[in-house]
Amino acid sequence: MKQILLRLFMMLLCCAPVFGQGFTREQVLQNISELDQKIAVNDKNGDYYYKRGYWKAKLEETQTAALADYAKAIEINPNSFQSYFSRGMLYEKQNDLQNAIADYATCVKMNSKEYKAHFNLAYARSLLDDKKGAITGYTACIGLEPMNGQAYINRGYLYFQMGLHREAVSDFDRALTIDPSDGDLYLSRALCKEKLKDKTALADFDLAVKLRPNDPEAFYDRALYRINTKTSGDFCSDLRKAYALGYQEAGTLLSEKKCP
Repeated sequence: MKQILLRLFMMLLCCAPVFGQGFTREQVLQNISELDQKIAVNDKNGDYYYKRGYWKAKLEETQTAALADYAKAIEINPNSFQSYFSRGMLYEKQNDLQNAIADYATCVKMNSKEYKAHFNLAYARSLLDDKKGAITGYTACIGLEPMNGQAYINRGYLYFQMGLHREAVSDFDRALTIDPSDGDLYLSRALCKEKLKDKTALADFDLAVKLRPNDPEAFYDRALYRINTKTSGDFCSDLRKAYALGYQEAGTLLSEKKCP
């Protein structure tokens, strides 16, 4: 169970916002400087503050100043949902999740069709273990962006954690129609199916092993499935493979099962 929960956490973690990609420090500073000049000429333009905040958020040493710029942009234009969204991302990066959630919530209240804000709101809520709130957010995101595979994945993992395995399988099904090459997702769906006593779980374990030939957990989990359900197959071979790939727990089970 510990390994399952770790996998869930890592899948959710992949959705955290990323700052500063694709720009050099010099480019960021140049953009900030240009906006400094524009604000010096016209300090009543909220868009200038928003854009300067956006660039300042990319550098750790100017992130506090970025928050001040977003606040000024909102003061000038209280209906700037983009400013709330971007400030929410910065709060989230700083692990100030309560303020991030407040800003994302304001953003979707102002613009209910902003699917990225629904997604980020859901993600931030999940970090505070508000599973129901997170599921609501992912559901809103999916309603607006039905091909958002990550929203299905994240909602599916939340369902899994809540013991709603049929709902989790349904979301993993949908995510796999979007990306049928995700071996980790086949493994997660297999674990859900195992809980449901669905015999097609083995086919998912097989696909996970095929797509992730260097993942010891895929081999180990398939071995456990065969052992726990008394399904025919060479579980010893899977345990040996998992152990060879560095999964120490497989070595213990090899001894317990007296595998040759």
